[in-house]
Amino acid sequence: MKTKALTIALLFVSTALVPIDIIGRAHAQPLTMEQIRANLINNPPNSQNQLLRKQTILSLNQILQDDASRTSASVLDFYNYMMEKVRTEVRDTVKDGAVVWMMYNDGYVVKTSDVVFAFDLISGYSGWSAHLSPDLLDRIKVLFVSHSHGDHFDVSIVNRVKANGGYVVVPAEDSYMGNVPLAVYDAVTLSGLRITAYQGLHSVPLRMYEVTCPNGLKLLHTGDNQTSSYLPNIGKLDVLLLDAWINESGSSSAVVGMRKSIDKLKPGVMIPGHIMELGHDGPTRGATYEWAFEVADASVSTDVRVMAWGERFVVTKGVTSIAGGENQRNATDFVLSQNYPDPFNPSTTIDFQLPVSGYVTLKVFDILGRGVAVLVNEVKNAGSYHVSWDAANMPSGMYVYRITAGSSVFVRKMVLMK
Repeated sequence: MKTKALTIALLFVSTALVPIDIIGRAHAQPLTMEQIRANLINNPPNSQNQLLRKQTILSLNQILQDDASRTSASVLDFYNYMMEKVRTEVRDTVKDGAVVWMMYNDGYVVKTSDVVFAFDLISGYSGWSAHLSPDLLDRIKVLFVSHSHGDHFDVSIVNRVKANGGYVVVPAEDSYMGNVPLAVYDAVTLSGLRITAYQGLHSVPLRMYEVTCPNGLKLLHTGDNQTSSYLPNIGKLDVLLLDAWINESGSSSAVVGMRKSIDKLKPGVMIPGHIMELGHDGPTRGATYEWAFEVADASVSTDVRVMAWGERFVVTKGVTSIAGGENQRNATDFVLSQNYPDPFNPSTTIDFQLPVSGYVTLKVFDILGRGVAVLVNEVKNAGSYHVSWDAANMPSGMYVYRITAGSSVFVRKMVLMK
């Protein structure tokens, strides 16, 4: 893209746009927020007009650089409008693959035909969660939190997701109040999502999450991880949700970290986040959109899509549909089924299937994470099992049951209703 042909092509772009030089930097007055909003909506990340998108996002980036507070009326009005757009779009039907919305910082919402889940729906400053509609939060079945450091953990968002029966996955070091704690290499299935947690580099406990959707789509979210060397070798990857502040432990250029990440994982598509985000103090925090475009302009082994807040990208590359979902299982699968009946009073049955012999624990926890029952705690042969729990002496409410066998961990919820 860094050619004279690109400069000539600019002559044919709408006069409402800002001129860009041959290395993609805006050098005139940025577009207004109204123009930026219109350009982004009319030219989504899947569109062919990448030149227009590049100019528009760089203009947005320039506004953020000039506004250290990131809380001006124009910026918040723009953001609120885009979030309302997400609230409307998340109701749309997804027939194949997935739809990914970029929220802000490292935040994403992902919807497949089976489930809606999200990463790091954070609060950049006090009251930020007010910009995320309850209608959107109520649809989220699993919320992943990379770490509880400051602007990555908003209790009001977490509580809203859990109040509607959703799960909140957190690093084991930060676990409390009924969240699902994952240590390094823990594996769990929640709402049909197969999840594995990995350690990332940060000054606080941090998890990267590998998520395989019921339709076979595999994603990796890097959270606030700061170097590509910590990225796991996980084979075929459809979508990499990359923290663009991946600065190779001190490198001044995020381009190096992003390129190394792509070369290591070779995803079908890479969507960067943490780019001139709202909520941090000062205009120099975070990587710039321009860095991500430099990666996209270079010859890399993947498709790089740069998105602004509230935008969505339709993912279809590399998806393999799995007919029948959870109803079709191999005898070699490790399965923890939903209890039945549910809700129940006072007893319920839990089925599980073991592919190999080994030591197994099946425990029940209340919503505060306190253990209330141990149903299995012994060596079991490979096969299918049925276990009953009599909760006659327990109060009504939501409970979590967790099975552990070797390195595999599965968790489900159940409701006691007296």
